[in-house]
Amino acid sequence: MQTYLVGGAVRDQLLHLPVKDHDWLVVNAKPLDMLKRGFIQVGKNFPVFLHPKTHEEYALARTEIKTGRGYQAFTFNTDEVSLIEDLKRRDLTINAMAIDENGQLHDPFNGQEDIKNKKLRHVSDAFCEDPLRVLRVARFAAKLHYLGFTIADETLKLMQNIITNNELEALSHERILQEFIRALNTPNFEVFLSTLQQLGAFEHILKPLQTLAITRLKPLLGAIELQCENHDILFALLFMHLDSEQALINVLNELKPPKSTQTLSLRLYRHHWFFSTLQQHSEKEILQTFKAIDALRNKSAFNDFQIALRHLYQNSAHAISNICLSAKIQKALTEYDYGLALKNIRNKQTIAKTVMKLQLQLIEEMLAKFTEPK
Repeated sequence: MQTYLVGGAVRDQLLHLPVKDHDWLVVNAKPLDMLKRGFIQVGKNFPVFLHPKTHEEYALARTEIKTGRGYQAFTFNTDEVSLIEDLKRRDLTINAMAIDENGQLHDPFNGQEDIKNKKLRHVSDAFCEDPLRVLRVARFAAKLHYLGFTIADETLKLMQNIITNNELEALSHERILQEFIRALNTPNFEVFLSTLQQLGAFEHILKPLQTLAITRLKPLLGAIELQCENHDILFALLFMHLDSEQALINVLNELKPPKSTQTLSLRLYRHHWFFSTLQQHSEKEILQTFKAIDALRNKSAFNDFQIALRHLYQNSAHAISNICLSAKIQKALTEYDYGLALKNIRNKQTIAKTVMKLQLQLIEEMLAKFTEPK
């Protein structure tokens, strides 16, 4: 029974990058051997186990046989599988290296050479068996772009074959969403998007993204550069320049991100223009809009909306007024204590009128602040 450090941890060590996760490969072992040592199996039929103390993943060496379309249509074999056989099933040569318990590097597919030449190259023709690899390689291109990595021509051809054979349609929205989130955490998300556009991937999934202009993603890329980790905000900025609201709805229905992401994306798309022309609107229009984005009740949602607006208009001639973004007004809108003012008022109609009066008072204060000289 031999244990090897594999995958991204080895790659990142060789690239002198921080290693965040450790994945381990176990050769010459059976599931019962792992269970006897206290490992916890992940799923009944999946040969991956969690270490009882570190909770790091330990996978049995395996080969895979494709049985149908998609990334799930595989059967596994873990009987007498060698290290090289396991590494051969991996996606890229830079991810198909291992370090044994003595610290020796095993590199049967020349991953070190591809690191030297800054190439993302597939390990074998089995690459075509998993359509998710199209998104994964595009993500690695975005992750390592700043180091000069590009996708090898022969690998691009295999990615194109996967797309042409309509394999992307077999991907679940969960896996697509997962790759998008990971790509949004890379320093060059635009490379992820442009790679998939050039290959025509968005003709098969998330079609409105095929015509999304990369040059219009400046607010999103600025947020990524500032290390914004709020995926709701990043997705909202990504979808901001789709051709229509219906296109946005179509993408959200297909991608199925969390409800908070969908809500912020739709609110930003529908109402962002209002805040660039705030002076032109009446108090009641302002109140109506603030209600529409839940600014008077939900502090967290309103805060995300404001942050998204900051990124959206930071370099625009139609910069948002400080009135919408100032801490003072945010506090007034989200923490105003209606309870004190409404105490001892029992008539519902009176309560409604009082609440409206207080809200309009806030809007008046906002407009007064807005007209102050800068």
